[in-house]
Amino acid sequence: MTSKLSAAIQAELIVGGVTQSALAHKLGVSSTTVNHWIKGRKFPDRESLAELKSAFNWTRDDIIEMARDYILNDGGLKIYRLAHTAFVKSMFENDYEAFLDALLALDREELRVDEHHIGTSNQWAKIFDQGSDFWRVLVYDDEVVGYWQASVVREDVLERIIRGELLDSEITCEMLCHPVLPGNYSLYFCVLLLSREHRSAKNLQRLLKSFLGVLEDFARSGIFFDDIGTVAVSREGSQLCESLGMVKIRNLERRTEHEVFEVFRARGSIISTLRIPNSLGGKDLTDLYREHFTPEQKTGDCR
Repeated sequence: MTSKLSAAIQAELIVGGVTQSALAHKLGVSSTTVNHWIKGRKFPDRESLAELKSAFNWTRDDIIEMARDYILNDGGLKIYRLAHTAFVKSMFENDYEAFLDALLALDREELRVDEHHIGTSNQWAKIFDQGSDFWRVLVYDDEVVGYWQASVVREDVLERIIRGELLDSEITCEMLCHPVLPGNYSLYFCVLLLSREHRSAKNLQRLLKSFLGVLEDFARSGIFFDDIGTVAVSREGSQLCESLGMVKIRNLERRTEHEVFEVFRARGSIISTLRIPNSLGGKDLTDLYREHFTPEQKTGDCR
């Protein structure tokens, strides 16, 4: 969604051959502020509107129309949304490789990892397509700004990942399980990522709540995960795992410039004791897991 304000500023910059930085300097604001106006994330204050009106010879009616358009289009307050397969169909014409190009570009920018560690668009396109239940993206004005992804894998595959013997780039569709029948399965939580510009507690909760919602939906169908593993590559990731009550298993040898590379795990009945806030749907999920994992309950359906 491009607002009338955004379109007007961009048109003036092009016609005048002026950069965002130059405009910001002229108006006495930061380049980030101008970028937010153009992206539709903020509307100029009264003083800035007066400066823009003078700089671009806008009329009072121009300003009123831009303000009305901004308000009618939610004023930047309802732009974030979670998206799934319909987003790939509408924005990428069901081209999962093009979709994964966008996600892996976000990985490289935020995680500072290369193809050797994260894999290729071709590899992950197949996994995202076949394992479509286990990912969601956070979208801002039709731009992917965050996502989470997990894979239901064989028990031996999860063990290899946790021991550091299998990189994300080496995961294949043949290693996946497709939970249909009730039972217990192993889950590798691969990534939960937000771009720096959109990183906030609210957006993190949006992504986390959607993941927990997927787990709850499967649990209500009798499908449980008795072994969940993940590798934290940031202090924030480690703190999130610890705050949820996951158990740290080991440190892995540093394979990137990250300061941490820690393995966390939640197994069996431990999952029912994870400290998931009720606001994220934690009570219903943990109740379902607590009821399922009785002392007599056996594990092992996708092994």
